[in-house]
Amino acid sequence: TTGTDRTISFDLVARARVFGGFDGTEVALAQRDPVAHPTILSGEIGLAGAIDNSQHVVRADESFIDRDSILDGFIITAGNMSSVAGTGGGVFITNGAKPTIANCRIVGNNAFAAGGGVRVEGNASPLIMNCAILGNTARNAAGLDVVNAAATVINPLIAHNASSLVSPGGVRWTNATGTLANGVIVGNTSNGLVGQAAQITVASSTLNITHNDIEDLDGSIGDATNFDEDPAFLNLPGTDGVVGTVDDDLRLTDCSPLIEKGSIVALPLDLADLDEDFDTTERYSIDITNGARIINDPSHAGVSVDVGPLEHPGSPLPDPDLNDDGIVGPPDLAILLSAWDTDGCHPADLNGDGTVGPADLALLLAAWTVNP
Repeated sequence: TTGTDRTISFDLVARARVFGGFDGTEVALAQRDPVAHPTILSGEIGLAGAIDNSQHVVRADESFIDRDSILDGFIITAGNMSSVAGTGGGVFITNGAKPTIANCRIVGNNAFAAGGGVRVEGNASPLIMNCAILGNTARNAAGLDVVNAAATVINPLIAHNASSLVSPGGVRWTNATGTLANGVIVGNTSNGLVGQAAQITVASSTLNITHNDIEDLDGSIGDATNFDEDPAFLNLPGTDGVVGTVDDDLRLTDCSPLIEKGSIVALPLDLADLDEDFDTTERYSIDITNGARIINDPSHAGVSVDVGPLEHPGSPLPDPDLNDDGIVGPPDLAILLSAWDTDGCHPADLNGDGTVGPADLALLLAAWTVNP
């Protein structure tokens, strides 16, 4: 808008599917590229600076807004809900709305009270899929706040959000139901909470919390599939060095523990046929970049979906020629033996099972004196 009405938002409507990532030459949904052609929904109106920005950038507040009301492939930024009780600066979902928010980056929004990035309330029950909620601020629950509602949150990245009161910086569920699966919740901060509580709190809620990487996980929520490891992003802050801006880099290193660690079963069915293959019985099949959601990475054991919004493209298994001299021989054996029982990502883990051991030795010996 060219006006200064702070109550104006991008309001979702029933059965409308809105997609970003186009340059105008595409003839099919599968051709869009949200990385090369970012589509930004911004609350920046009026004067420069946040003080007069839109209160909500995106809003869904009608019960007839259902799963087929889709917002997919956008950057949602610069919302500022500054009233004393204000919530949901980036995305505000209420009044029984059930939209699909997919493949969006919700970054750099603020709410005075709670839910700087996303607020879900009023018996709403959205599907939030493959979204990165980064660098948002609020007094309470700066990233995602679900209160008296339900939410299905699959493959999110909720990171580096900051709450200024004694409240989690990442996610808060209160009197709520829902699912949190295949997510990454790290680097969020609170003015008063530490450990897991600075990342996520759950109160009077019934949730299915599985296959998430949660910083400082203490075992009090979810099941044994959740874990606490450094996600090993390639360069999350991007070129500007700040998490929560439009250039954030969600790519993983080849050694990331997020690779192949998610649950395929947790992925919803592709009822909207977003990949346009006429198969609505398959699991959701695209990631935040419009790439494939499930890629078998031969350098990691198993075949599953990665944790977080972006699927790693895969990397080849390590070469048995560990010293790169053109032959497989004693120096390579010495390198492998020196790494024996090493867990994690190591060049001598030739079969990609996460540990250097007998199976790797067998592969090296099978290639002995051979130029791989």
